[in-house]
Amino acid sequence: MIRLPSPPLLLITDRRQAARPLTGVVADALAAGCRWVSLREKDLADAERLALLRRLRDASDDVVYTPEFRRAIEEPINAAVAVPRDVPLVITEGNYLLLDEGPWRHVRELLDETWYVVQDESTRVELLIARHIEFGKDPDFARDWVLRSDERNAALVAATQQRADALVRVG
Repeated sequence: MIRLPSPPLLLITDRRQAARPLTGVVADALAAGCRWVSLREKDLADAERLALLRRLRDASDDVVYTPEFRRAIEEPINAAVAVPRDVPLVITEGNYLLLDEGPWRHVRELLDETWYVVQDESTRVELLIARHIEFGKDPDFARDWVLRSDERNAALVAATQQRADALVRVG
């Protein structure tokens, strides 16, 4: 059983909302008593994300540095977020974490618990289109991209639901 830190605060990183570099935001939150950090590192290649998960899980380094994806420039910044060893809970999220193939097949063994978030299809599609438009894509291109590329990924990811410990329905 995981003992909750006191105070039980969780920081979920969102590079689009940060008014300053995420490194400073995380450092300040940890200094103020936050002991849980949720890193959203979708930009990492499969092997890099797996290596990062292993390092965080092993807690053998004093600090593990993780990249930060900056939407404003559509590029990852290496070693932008510091996660000290004493952070007892790290939450990761990603579409492929429950896949049972390639490097992803090793991820499940590194996670204590997995939740699969289910959203109704029409809302999911509209939110994806809106995100592409928000970051500069033409609306017609965004819709075409979602209905073609993103939908193929959605079907692949939906097939992994049975590997999750819990299904969480939103929307």
